[in-house]
Amino acid sequence: APRIHVNVDRDEVRLTGAVSTSEARDLAERLVVKVHGVTRVRNDLRTDADLTKALRTALAGDARTADLTRDSIVFHGVAELRGRATYDAQLAAEKMAHAIDGVRDTADHAVWFSKLEPTARP
Repeated sequence: APRIHVNVDRDEVRLTGAVSTSEARDLAERLVVKVHGVTRVRNDLRTDADLTKALRTALAGDARTADLTRDSIVFHGVAELRGRATYDAQLAAEKMAHAIDGVRDTADHAVWFSKLEPTARP
């Protein structure tokens, strides 16, 4: 699925969506500037680094998902959830990742566990 969206309003072009690197973001802008009739480009493309920062901020803001913050990344638009957390945290983390504009999917690389109930003493 394409990750770059192009909106044209007369002689102005707006780029939105996500790309993997800042080099790809800059290349997209340079290509649009070369189009005859384009006088202004608004480049709102986000890189995987931008998306990783947004993901980690979201994860850190919830106690259930805080343990996933350090190692989780976004690569080619896929949020890779890494770390150790409960199954409840997995659901929350996936929901957070999908809410970030530019993230197109999630991949679980984390260790999920259920909360263990304390054992009764005899």
